[in-house]
Amino acid sequence: MHFGEFYSKYSISLTGQQSIVVQTINGPNLILAVPGSGKTTVLTYRLGFMVLGQGIKPENILAITFTTAACNEMKDRLKKFFNDDFGERIDIRTINSLGLKIVQNKTRYTVKTADEEKTREIIADVLKENGIAPYIDTIKKFENAISCIKSRLDQDFMFQEVIREKNLGENFKVIFDSYNLKLRENNLVDFNDQNSKALEFLQKNPHIVREYKKQYQYICVDEAQDTNQVQYELIKILAGKDPNLFMVGDEDQSIYGFNGAYPELLLSFDKDFPSAKILKLEQNFRSTPQIVEKAKFFIDGTEEEIKRTCFRKGKTEPPSRKLT
Repeated sequence: MHFGEFYSKYSISLTGQQSIVVQTINGPNLILAVPGSGKTTVLTYRLGFMVLGQGIKPENILAITFTTAACNEMKDRLKKFFNDDFGERIDIRTINSLGLKIVQNKTRYTVKTADEEKTREIIADVLKENGIAPYIDTIKKFENAISCIKSRLDQDFMFQEVIREKNLGENFKVIFDSYNLKLRENNLVDFNDQNSKALEFLQKNPHIVREYKKQYQYICVDEAQDTNQVQYELIKILAGKDPNLFMVGDEDQSIYGFNGAYPELLLSFDKDFPSAKILKLEQNFRSTPQIVEKAKFFIDGTEEEIKRTCFRKGKTEPPSRKLT
């Protein structure tokens, strides 16, 4: 189905920039979106165009979000916009859920996930064994430190960095190792392990990677600025060398830095994928004109590697190339 026909059939209203993003289906694509730019709506229409306009099988699409609520919202919007159940056939899941799926397939579902309550219980036990009072703030501090370590590929280097930044004692490595031992003894993985163990498994089993790549021929990643190094590597290995990979985010909107998010990865996207297209959603529909003008002032004054702007609905949109 031609995009114009799709646009008309489903009564779609998009800006020029949004239309380009919806039509950009193949190859590696990075979308940099300012706050309030209609990102979720654009993502939903793009999935609809892939299936209803381009004939891509829903089962061949993997859509990654970062919360279960966002997954449910995406499915609800697909149903609402297109009055079709194909959204239930697209694999829409969180990045941690993807990692767990790979780990469970490997271990034949013998491994379980330690939820937040269980994780904190184990940390509290380890702290007490090391003579540290397990106050909730202390537990959270060590929980965040452990998460930061596990979210990075360079874990050995990160130990001293985390110890310094979070003001931890030199026995943190002992606590870290004891915590992981207790997880293994109880046949558990924490949320970070879901991704790191999945990555390790895929790195050692290229034939399994090929199986996943055959299933997931198109990968879409929302809120990409909150991806950590391990998650990004997991996405890269699943996408392969010549991927149909779509990532959307804004490195300035990352909110999970305390938990290991590494938004700088977005700025290396075109280095990891030399044929990548970098597209932008720069129109803010949500904020007041005063807020947008202040944001534009600060953005214009920065030395960004990928230059953007931010403008208010009703203003003239930056020139954009229409796709047929």
